[in-house]
Amino acid sequence: MEETFQVTNDKGYDFLVRIVEKGDKWGLHWALTHDKNDPLVVVYDASPPKYDFSYAAVAYRQLNPQIVSHYYLSTLLEGDALNTGINLHGGVPAWQIDKENWRKVIEWLTAYDDSKKQLTKEETNAGT
Repeated sequence: MEETFQVTNDKGYDFLVRIVEKGDKWGLHWALTHDKNDPLVVVYDASPPKYDFSYAAVAYRQLNPQIVSHYYLSTLLEGDALNTGINLHGGVPAWQIDKENWRKVIEWLTAYDDSKKQLTKEETNAGT
């Protein structure tokens, strides 16, 4: 299953949502290694630069999208996640994902989580 998902909010801003499993690199310049069993969900601002449209700025942004926020997968899937949007960063009004588009992200995350559980179950059954 693909470990990234792109979504656009109702204001036209693009976000890349990435699942980071234990042992995966993430963060600025891939300097961090995730060391927990609960996967991380990292949300990047994948919108083109708003002011500097030079080739260098656009290329840099595509290769190094800005991390907006990150959460444990279990945190996002608990509770009433399908019925709300999310404010990823209170200081930047554009970094919100509306309810309709956040639902798409949660459905993708749920499918990912279900597939991982199924794979674990199959591996356990194969070992018996």
